[in-house]
Amino acid sequence: MPIENLTPVTTENVHVLIPEYIKEKNIIIGGYEDMIDVILQMIRSKYFFTMDKDILRGYIEDLTYMYCPG
Repeated sequence: MPIENLTPVTTENVHVLIPEYIKEKNIIIGGYEDMIDVILQMIRSKYFFTMDKDILRGYIEDLTYMYCPG
């Protein structure tokens, strides 16, 4: 059974799609765990991350610091 209507998340659009998702869902990022939850929610919402997971972790760390520098 193929999964339809996937939204690809690539290194070219990750910096747009994740912040758009956070804004659209009114998510508050208080730490790294919150960013992990965002990624898991996105996967459940049929976003497909087409990048090396180590690179994705780096993006998650950067975005966490941008949203919650303390």
